[in-house]
Amino acid sequence: MVDAPTAVRPATPATGSDPAGGDVSPAAGAFLRLVADPTRRRIFFRLMAGELCNCEMVDALGLPQNLISHHLRQLRQAGLVRTRRDPEDARWVYDRVDPAAVAAVQAEVAAAFAPERLGDRQPVCGPAARGAATGKPPEAPCRPATDTGCACG
Repeated sequence: MVDAPTAVRPATPATGSDPAGGDVSPAAGAFLRLVADPTRRRIFFRLMAGELCNCEMVDALGLPQNLISHHLRQLRQAGLVRTRRDPEDARWVYDRVDPAAVAAVQAEVAAAFAPERLGDRQPVCGPAARGAATGKPPEAPCRPATDTGCACG
């Protein structure tokens, strides 16, 4: 069973991301979960090119109509895709990506995964760290302590 997607909304100070703490906002997390599915990602990328009807996606992607509808529903519920009906024949439904929703999430995800955030931290425990710190060869592997960190000698 698939969890219902969370609506994607811009991050705010109360619910914003905390990349230093190891996570992104719920909206960015929902976006990453949604596009982690290869079929949904293919549909989303098709819609990034512009508005499409379901039958065009069936032809372009070679997928069953009901599968495309299932994934579109999840993208709509998350607020990433908007739908409009044809004014002359309401049976025709067209989908497109919501630019504001994508822009809000894209800025946060780009900041969270920015190369500038990569550090050069080295481990402080384990055989290599003990040997480097003491100049002696490591004797035994590191054994984790309780919640205080490494119990290396």
